Amino acid sequence: MTGRLYGAVGMAGIGASLLALIALHVLDPGRSVMDATISEYALGDYGWLVSANDLAVGTGIIAIALGLRATLAPGKRVAASWVSLLIVGLGFLVGAVFETDPRGAAEGTLSGAIHGTAAFVSVFTLIIAAWLLRGAFARDDHYRPLATVQLWFAILITLGVTALLVLFELGPAGLIQRLLVVVMATWALFLAVNLGQEESSGYAS
Repeated sequence: MTGRLYGAVGMAGIGASLLALIALHVLDPGRSVMDATISEYALGDYGWLVSANDLAVGTGIIAIALGLRATLAPGKRVAASWVSLLIVGLGFLVGAVFETDPRGAAEGTLSGAIHGTAAFVSVFTLIIAAWLLRGAFARDDHYRPLATVQLWFAILITLGVTALLVLFELGPAGLIQRLLVVVMATWALFLAVNLGQEESSGYAS
């Protein structure tokens, strides 16, 4: 597959996930946007939409990671960047399979523990991938014009994740998570749109 094809799959996955999220808020309006996390919708009547969202996001991010592998010139930093993004995508796929526990539940379940661990790994790996890609873009002739924009995305993602972790039990976790999702979706679409604009001689097949 070429970078453009990977980018098309990435855009389709992220677009489908956004539609699923909008549908969740319309179909299940009783949850607080300020306090309820997106994963908590899985405990309601439309839990399948949460799984569909995670599946779509995971598929889209994996496609973007493979597209970066195909279009960036090879190197250790490049390999680390797209592998990190691949791990983020796989984390969402795991989250699609295992259901979260309600916030404040007295006893956790195995499914909830796996979901939480996958989310934790994905979130931290997301920060690593964002910063590694900034460096990879800065060193690649075709992607260098995107390095400054990637830097801002890396900063916003780092701030968003930090705020979510610090304020998860103290503040409006739901609102912070939704803002982070908007940043992530915008970043993923930015990467997908720019995949293969100028194919490099890296891994392209």
